Amino acid sequence: MTTAWPMRKAIMNSQAQFPQSG
Repeated sequence: MTTAWPMRKAIMNSQAQFPQSG
């Protein structure tokens, strides 16, 4: 969990703000 963590966090944030876009 070093380089894949920031990506996952960004995806989670994107889904939280745009669940329809997920």
